[in-house]
Amino acid sequence: HASTYHRTTEFGGWLDQVGCRDTRAEVLAHQSLVAVTWSASGCTVVSGSWVDPWSGTTTTSAHAFDIDHTVPLDNAWQSGAWSWSEALRIAYANDLTDPDHLVAIPSGENRAKGDDGPDLWRPPAQSSWCRYALSWDRIKAKWHLSATPSEWAALVAMTGTC
Repeated sequence: HASTYHRTTEFGGWLDQVGCRDTRAEVLAHQSLVAVTWSASGCTVVSGSWVDPWSGTTTTSAHAFDIDHTVPLDNAWQSGAWSWSEALRIAYANDLTDPDHLVAIPSGENRAKGDDGPDLWRPPAQSSWCRYALSWDRIKAKWHLSATPSEWAALVAMTGTC
């Protein structure tokens, strides 16, 4: 199903969660270690204090961080989301119930990870491998997504750091 995947068509964009505050803003507000500063419109997070769970990088600029799907949308698509309803795919893309489903990470790290799974990308800080592997497994199980043998082998290797 890789050839049929199109991010925006299949998963939509960030949903408005509270008024004009979309999923990205909600993740940034929730994961900041201090109260965030909002734009004049009250819709966009401008500053706060974030620590990337995978590298330990810190920032106070919301612009410096992307919101990453721990299990990327393309991976979810190929692992079974292709068979879901549009509503379920949009719910997956905007899920705020698991604090590790959507995480604020530096933009460059997010782009380096891309749609890769644990067989092709590991968090920069080895000290975060356990959390990442357990989160990946929990998210895949919650959403009834499959894992490839190479993903599973990488997860087993990373949980050796737990």
